[in-house]
Amino acid sequence: MRWCGLAAMAGGALLILFYAVLIVRQAIDWQAGPTLGTPIHLPLMRIISAALVLLIVGLLGVLTARTDSLGWMPLVGGLVTLGGFGLWAYAAAENFLPIAEPWWLHPLLFPALVAVGSLVFGLGALRSRALPQGAAALVAFFGVLGMTLLANVEIGNQSSSPGYAVVRVAGFIAILLYGGGWVWLGYRFWRPSTVG
Repeated sequence: MRWCGLAAMAGGALLILFYAVLIVRQAIDWQAGPTLGTPIHLPLMRIISAALVLLIVGLLGVLTARTDSLGWMPLVGGLVTLGGFGLWAYAAAENFLPIAEPWWLHPLLFPALVAVGSLVFGLGALRSRALPQGAAALVAFFGVLGMTLLANVEIGNQSSSPGYAVVRVAGFIAILLYGGGWVWLGYRFWRPSTVG
């Protein structure tokens, strides 16, 4: 189970890397829109897919190891987040694997699942005190904020509007902090604090 903490750390770090690259790209070209059709698109999709698979493994480990101390709220939130991570990984993998998008997959489904699941998981973990409070807060608040900002930008896709880049970068920064929450959570799970 301890290795699930390492998976959460690696997944969070790859999530940070993915969004750091997008922030740098946006800073270089303030008018930059989605990466589709650019040379960095496929490597980024591979990074985010790997990050999400690792986060799935890490979250499964946390939920399994802390079932008794978490309570029902983080367990439900964690399961919803797992579904969101799975759909997000599938959507990213469609870019480099020969798989088709299911007919029922709406573009807002995985952001909604990740946002709501992370909020419920993080708030429940804060309430139960079974996980690091700071990590739970980062996951709860920046998961919902980042997903909301990025889903809003992608649905509107008004890359020519002046506020587009600002909202996009704000979403990227929120997801950087979200990834930091997963790294912190994974670290505390991988290297539990010792008393004495």
